[in-house]
Amino acid sequence: MSFSSILIRSIGAATLGVTAYEINYKSKEHAVFETRQNTADYMSDLYVKHNAASDGHIHTEKMKEKYRDWVMDNNYVANVQYSKNRVSGVGEGLLSNIIPIVLGFGALMAQSSSKVSLYKGFVPPAIAGICAVGIGFLAVANFVKNVLGFEHSEPPGFYP
Repeated sequence: MSFSSILIRSIGAATLGVTAYEINYKSKEHAVFETRQNTADYMSDLYVKHNAASDGHIHTEKMKEKYRDWVMDNNYVANVQYSKNRVSGVGEGLLSNIIPIVLGFGALMAQSSSKVSLYKGFVPPAIAGICAVGIGFLAVANFVKNVLGFEHSEPPGFYP
C-alpha cells in the first residue's frame, strides 16, 4: 500500500470517528434536555388532569393518588422519554452530519493499487482523494467559522 492510500484511509477513519463522537455527545445532551422538559410537562399534566377530573368517589381518588405517586416515584416515564429522545437525537445527528459521513466513507473505502493488499476497497483512488480534500475543506471551514468566529454576523454597533 502506498503512503497516499494509507493517508487517505486514515483521514476517512479519523473523520468517521470524530463525527460519531460528536453525534453521540450531542444526542446525549439532546436526550437529557428533552427528557427533563417532557417529564416536567407530563407530571404537571397528570397532576392537573387528576385534580380536574374528580368524580367524588373515594376509591377512584385513592387509585388516582396511588398512580400519581407511583409515576412520580418511578423513573419509568423518564427512562422511556430518554430512550425516545436519544434515538431521535442520533437520527438528527446523522442527518445533520451527512456530508462528513459520506466523505469519510468515501476516503475510507479507497481501492488499493497494491496486488498484495488484504483489503480491496470499492471507491476509485481519484474519488477517494477528492473525498479527502473535501474533508480538508470542511475542517478549514469549520475552523474559520467556529474557532476564529468569522460566521456571518452584523457589523459592530448595528442593532435593528
